[in-house]
Amino acid sequence: MRVYVLVHGVSPMKAYLATDFGLARFCTEDYDMTDSRNVYSHLTNYCLNKNSKNYVKDQVLDEESKVNNSKMSLADAWRLVEKHYPEVDIDSEIKQKIRDLVVNVLIATRSTIELRYVEHIGQKEAAKSNHKFFQILGFDIMFDDCFNPWLFEVNAYPSMNIFFEKDNPDGTYSKEASEVDEKIKTTVFAESARILLGNRDSEVFDKVYDSENSTDNSSVIYETVFEIYKKL
Repeated sequence: MRVYVLVHGVSPMKAYLATDFGLARFCTEDYDMTDSRNVYSHLTNYCLNKNSKNYVKDQVLDEESKVNNSKMSLADAWRLVEKHYPEVDIDSEIKQKIRDLVVNVLIATRSTIELRYVEHIGQKEAAKSNHKFFQILGFDIMFDDCFNPWLFEVNAYPSMNIFFEKDNPDGTYSKEASEVDEKIKTTVFAESARILLGNRDSEVFDKVYDSENSTDNSSVIYETVFEIYKKL
């Protein structure tokens, strides 16, 4: 699962999470523990599975949720979960766990980000230019059979390619528009601009972290320690 997070500013830092406008990616072959070399069975990476004969692209999810795209929007993925696991509360269980995971990652890494930021442009300029800093991150998350999220990696520069590119046997490659990529990624860009340039609420992103209004113990300790560092 690729979840997009918009980070705005460093000190203070705000973060916004899109829990519906992301991408769910799947293997193109059934999981098989007897064949560890079959990448189509063990890895969900688009760059690998796009070359599989089983790759399913841009089919519309019908009312019976029978279409099993190899890559789909998170909104469609939630529909599949709702259909097959009706006992699971997607908002209070799955999405909240994702929010907690994202916030914990930002709290754990913010000191390093701020330190590098201050060292790079200087303390005075850092404070003056804080509103100009932003980054769209791609959180890659896996779920176990209890729908607990596990962070696989955070991409500082997630792909914003909106095309389906497939390698051909003759060494060339074909390229065509990917509807799901175009819809998700252009929306992420547009809604990010709404927040950054217009200072307006987004219909896609929810604010999940604000260092100025955070009252948990780790945030209080962080602010205290970093203020001491700035005076050194």
